[in-house]
Amino acid sequence: SAILHAMLDNTTTVAQLRERAQELASEREGLVAEHASLRSVATAVATSSPPRAIFTLVASEALRLLAADGAAVLRLDGDFAELVGTCGDGNGEYPVGTRFPLLPNTELAQMRSSGQPVRTDGYTSGSRHRRASGYRCCVCAPIWVDQSLWGGLCVVARQPAALSTDATDRLEEFAHLVATSIANTERQADQ
Repeated sequence: SAILHAMLDNTTTVAQLRERAQELASEREGLVAEHASLRSVATAVATSSPPRAIFTLVASEALRLLAADGAAVLRLDGDFAELVGTCGDGNGEYPVGTRFPLLPNTELAQMRSSGQPVRTDGYTSGSRHRRASGYRCCVCAPIWVDQSLWGGLCVVARQPAALSTDATDRLEEFAHLVATSIANTERQADQ
């Protein structure tokens, strides 16, 4: 009986070890993909690619990496936000250069007010566009340039809680690269 219990314990332990190995392999694949995305954006920043190309690349990489339905880089300008880079659902509906009024209670308005990232899961109200588009989850990360809030990087998903729990941290890494690109472009323009 003791031998049988030991064998069952070993079988359970082996199954748990296999399961954990699969989890670690999946995590590793995710980290490799994230590293490749960040490297792609960092290379574009380092080679002084045009800002519009970088904004579109950042939106594209954030969308892909976070498995979102839409992604956008938005420039804050007073009570408005201007779309400067986009990828995913609705990409043709609002072309780059479109200006939106910054409506109260939206994630972008909350981010502007707090200066911090904002995440919303499972909402059913909000702006007319949000309701019409069917988005149910949103994460926005601020883009800070020289201690000033320049804009935000936002991703959206149609399913509630579809974006990973670490989406905010991951989005902030992309926002930092956008800020670096903007600062570099402004410095070059001043020379």
